[in-house]
Formats: sequence, structure tokens, C-alpha cells
Amino acid sequence: MKKIMKYMLLSLLVWGGTACSKDPDAGAAGEGAVRFDIRMAQPTRAEVTPPEVLIRIYRADGALIRRYNSVAEMPSPLYLVAGDYKIRIEAGDPAANAAFIPATEAERLQKLYFAAEEPFTLTAHKTLTKEIKVPAQNVGATICFDPDAAESENGRLSGVAIDVAAMTLADAGAATSEAYDAAAADAPKLAFGTQKEQTGYFICPEGVTSLVWRFRATHAEAGEVLKIGSIDNVEAGKCYKMTFIYSPLPDGQMGITVTVDEDLTETEHEIIFKPQPELTADEGFDLTDTVPYREGSSVGFTCTGIVDLSEIVLDGAALYTNGAVADPLPAGVTVDPKSGTEVAIALGPDWFATRDAGLGSAVFRVDDSYDFTYHYAKQGLVAVTAADCDLWANTAKLKAIVTDETAADVKIRYRRAGATEWAEAAAAKGADGFTWTAATEAAWNEGTNANGLTVYTPDKDRSIFADNTYEYQLLIGGTPVGEASQFTTATSQTIPYSDFEDANMSCWGTNNSSTTSWGSGNNSFSGGAGGLCEQGSYAGMNGEHCALLKARNAAGNLAAGNLFLGTFTFNLPNGTVAFGYPYEWKARPASLKLKYRAKIGNVDKTDQKKGIKLAEGQPDQASIYVCVIDWDQQHQVTSGMGACNGVWSPEDGSNPTDSDGNSVGTIIGYGAYYPTGETAGDALVDLEIPIFYYDRTAKPGKRYTLVIGCSTSRYGDYMNGCSTNVMYVDDFRWGY
Repeated sequence: MKKIMKYMLLSLLVWGGTACSKDPDAGAAGEGAVRFDIRMAQPTRAEVTPPEVLIRIYRADGALIRRYNSVAEMPSPLYLVAGDYKIRIEAGDPAANAAFIPATEAERLQKLYFAAEEPFTLTAHKTLTKEIKVPAQNVGATICFDPDAAESENGRLSGVAIDVAAMTLADAGAATSEAYDAAAADAPKLAFGTQKEQTGYFICPEGVTSLVWRFRATHAEAGEVLKIGSIDNVEAGKCYKMTFIYSPLPDGQMGITVTVDEDLTETEHEIIFKPQPELTADEGFDLTDTVPYREGSSVGFTCTGIVDLSEIVLDGAALYTNGAVADPLPAGVTVDPKSGTEVAIALGPDWFATRDAGLGSAVFRVDDSYDFTYHYAKQGLVAVTAADCDLWANTAKLKAIVTDETAADVKIRYRRAGATEWAEAAAAKGADGFTWTAATEAAWNEGTNANGLTVYTPDKDRSIFADNTYEYQLLIGGTPVGEASQFTTATSQTIPYSDFEDANMSCWGTNNSSTTSWGSGNNSFSGGAGGLCEQGSYAGMNGEHCALLKARNAAGNLAAGNLFLGTFTFNLPNGTVAFGYPYEWKARPASLKLKYRAKIGNVDKTDQKKGIKLAEGQPDQASIYVCVIDWDQQHQVTSGMGACNGVWSPEDGSNPTDSDGNSVGTIIGYGAYYPTGETAGDALVDLEIPIFYYDRTAKPGKRYTLVIGCSTSRYGDYMNGCSTNVMYVDDFRWGY
């Protein structure tokens, strides 16, 4: 912005030098003294002699006690009886409520009006120094109309007349010239000429903070031009520059942009005019409204211009260019040029058939400058997005557009693809009047586990799970409306390193105290060739490797093959497994899937000191289990030659505790499978372990959220089982 006028502070110091001839402490009893530093804040181009300054001092009760008609008349310091006072300072001509700037600075300053009023308090035998800034009360307006302005048609305008009045735009009524003249009759008003720049000053009436302008002219082709607008929130002491441009090149929006710089007393505004075309709906609705589309109907529009229309584009596709209809037109669109200034356009059923149900829009761009948007509501189901689904809560928000304003009993029914039964969710109308939203609820089946505890499994047909396809359909009054649609849910939730292809995984080695994924225990104390957990291979696996778990007879004791998400620390004679893995849950699983093969024999190892779970000669059981947990810390289980500590089972429903007996968190859900005998066939087989939930709403949010464990003997912690068991596992993944 051009820095045309700057605030200058003209200090009128009425104290100092030879004026200070009296010691304030020598004043009469009860007197105080005041020195005033009066500064005029005024828009000026040069430092000039200030206008006459009128100074009045009043007591707190309003009585006038001092009157000075110039700075020189007021003594400094000024002695008054201690108490409360008010000083009022005025300069310039308050009657000049609208005037053009005179030729000289001195004359101009006489046209400006300054005023300030401030209270002050004097204390006996004290001197007060008070600085007062006296602002100009005028608002300036600089008008610029340049007939030679580049890239404009100002030169084709004649009879230009520009008026500015200090009033509100509402006073101009319907914004006609007659209404403007009537409203401005008693307002400060100036009629500007057509030179390139001219400035005038206004004193706004009380409560008025706007300058309303009127621009009148005649264009060589478009005819009469009348524009009325305002600059709002004007401030005293600032000058607002308005530049008027008539041009077909900018975006055609007539408006004012106000930018205020505290260092400037001039702010600039650019006012642009153009003979703007119009687009109207043949049915008479306002383009700012959203209107319902009636199936099978056409919607017509008429585009008109003051001058010949050059181009009409619909959503980026050309419809009309310089009198010619585009070939080909978008499907379902017809265009009929009535004349160079009038073109009819219709959107037919075939066009709407290409649009999805929902709240849609079509944007017409005319002459590469003017956008007109048609908003419509097309009845039907709204596409379901990932944001509409909560794959942990197993719910979704299903939406439909209903164009019948009298519709009631609106529902949306849904089911998993392939299911036979529908579930229904009642829908509620949104604020837009067209969108109805139905919130689905998760469905659960209740049961009892082997320990007699109540557990729940999700109903996948009536709940929204990841990696599934669902059907949904709109119902109005119990009757299906339109065809059923489908949506598919997805997640990228995987179990890390579950393909076991990495030869460097910690679980194959002997040091698992700091593993960040899979670990194993006692690999170095297997008592025979190979470890308890090795990278192996077997027919039916995915990829080239799987995990091989082998039990061993270690110094006459059972060492069960094992694999788990967690860490292992060995301190002779025991080892400690820390269960718990930090896992970010994105979707609730219904099951754990994997490939496995097992050869489980009869129990040949028992330890009466630890407690016999399975008697010698009985069929042994391996174990594969998963737990959805919400733990602050890992849970430690110690076993080996000494006593077992911390052994837990998710099936008993109790939440594990730390060494001090404090709970480490909760078990939200679990799944377990106990292989026996030998797996049929000669390859790994698919296994799906359903997950039973104790809690149907909680979502893990603590540090440790997942446990997966495998053992060739279910009771290996007690050294109870078969020492020749073998089990292969591979490709752990979630089932939904």
C-alpha cells in the first residue's frame, strides 16, 4: 500500500524553560500542580504550525474553571486545589462536516477537527505530568477514476458521477439513485469530479461508521451503470482511497478490500465493475438453495448477458463457445442458443443418472469469469466411507437422501453379504432437511466358557467388521425404496513377522531378553539336537519357512517347545517369560487364523512337586492362544527347576497380577485351542480360533495390548507333558 499520508506528532509543550518559575512545593496549602504535554495526531504531508487550540478545564461536578484560547495562555505548571478534574481540547472547524482538501496545508489543517477529553487528579504538594494525544475526528475519502486505466473500459464510460456520503448503506433503501439522494439529504456528502484523484474529509454523525458511495455512468454498449456500495467500520483520522475500474477482465465481483496499516492514514480500495451475465433456473428456485430432484424429470436454466455470451462450461465440460454448441455434449445435457445473449440449458434424466445419490452440485462457468452453482438433492443411499465405520465398535453410520419432506418412519436395513436376515436401524433427519442417518448397533451372542464364565462372540451378520462386504437398503414406511447397495470395509491390521521368513528373528536364538516381537524360552537348554523353537519348513506353509516347535527331555525334565509375543530371561534354575506386546488395534478381530500341524503324544513327564495336571500315559495337549489385553505392564511367569509363579489362564477370567499382587490390567477377550494327537494329512492345515470377549465395549489403550502364545504342552510350565511333541505354526492373521 502506498504511504501517502503519515501521522505526525506535533508536540505542543506548554511547560519547560522559563515557564517553570515557581517551585510546586512552595504552593499554597492543599494545592497541586500539573504540566500538560499535548500532542496532535493529524494526517499531514509536512510539519506546519498547528491550528488554534481551545483548552477548557472542568471540575468533577462539570463546572468550567479555566478557559484558554491558545497554548500560550495556559501557564505551566498550572496550580489548582487538589482534587478531580477534566480537560477538553479542541482544534479546527467542527462545522465543516464535509469538505474537499484546500490547496495549502495550513488551509487544510483548518478544515480538520481535533478533539480529546481526559480526566486527571491532583494531589496536594505534588506535580502531575500528563501527556494527551488529540486525534483528528475526520474520515478522509480519496476518489480515483482514471479513464486511461490499463486493462479496463473506463474510457468507454461517459457522464461519470461519483458521490460519497457519511451514512449507513441501509439508509439507501433499495439502492436506487432516488433512495440514495433521499437518505443522503441530511448526511455529510461530497460530489467528486472525474479527475484521477481527489480527496475530501467528513465528520461522521453519531453512530455512523460507514462511507456510502454511488457510481453512475453510461457505458458505450452496456448502457446505464449504477453501483452503490459502502466502506464499513471507517475510523477517524484515516483516509480511504477508492479506485473505480470498469473491466471485463477481472473476476467480475464488485467489492472493496480494506487493508489498514497503522503507519498510514490512507487505505486503498479497488472497485471493479463488469456487465455480469446471469443464470436463472426455469422453475424459479434460487441457486443458493438446495432443491430436491424429481426422478425422471429435467431441470432447465437460462443464461443471459448484457453483451454476447462467449463461453459456457459445465463442471469443466464445454457446452457453448462463441455462438456454437459443443459437440459432443455431456450425456443428458441439451443446449439451445436463443440469441447471442440468451442460451437455454437443460439437465435431463440421463445426466442425473450419472450422478450418485446425495447432496450434489453442478457448476456453470460463464465467460471464464462467473460461476453459478446448482445444488440438488438426489434420493437414494449415500456411499459409505471409512470415516463412517468404527471397526472396533463394529458399528457404522448409514446415510440416505430422502426428497419427500413428508416422509416418516425412515430406516436403513443392512446385513453381511450372503446372509439371509436383515437388521434394521432407525434413521433421523439432519439439519439440511434431506440427509437421514441411521446408526447401526453391534450384535453379540452370549455363551458360557469351559469355566462357567459368561462370554460373548460377535454376530458378524449384524455387526460391521473389517474386511467384509455389507448390503444396505432404504426403507420408508416399511417399504424398500430403490435397489440395495453394497459397501466394503477394510483394514491394514496385521500381526508382525507372522510369516516367520526372517532368519534373524530372536525366537530362533538363545537370547530373547530384549526381543521386540516373537520370543522363545530355554532354547539353549533343550537337552538334544536343535532348539525348542527353530525356523523350519513343511508342506502347506506360506512362503518358504514356518516356525517349528519341538519338546525335549532336558536332564530328565520336560522342556516344551514354545513361541510367544514377549521376552524371556533365564536365571538358573528358572526362566521368566514376560507376556504382553504393544499393539495398535485398528479393528476388532472375531478370530485368530493360522496354519498349523501337530504330532502330540502321551504324557511321559510329570513333577509331583509342581502338581500333576495330566497323568502319565494320558494324551497330552498342545496350546495355541490369543488374548486381547489392556495392561500397564507385562505379566511375568517364572518356571523351571524351582516353583512356578504367575501362571495364568485367560479362560478363568481373572486378571493377572504383578509380584506385589496388584493387577496389571484387564483381559478383554481371548481365544484358545488345544491340539491333541496327530493332524490329519501330510501338510499344514488352516485353523481358526474364535475370540470370546468378556467386555463388549472397552478398547485397549494401555501400553500392552496383545498376547499370542504357542506351546507343545499346555502344562509345560509344570514340566507336565510329552517330551516328543512337535508342532508347526505359520501365517498368523486376524479373522473378521
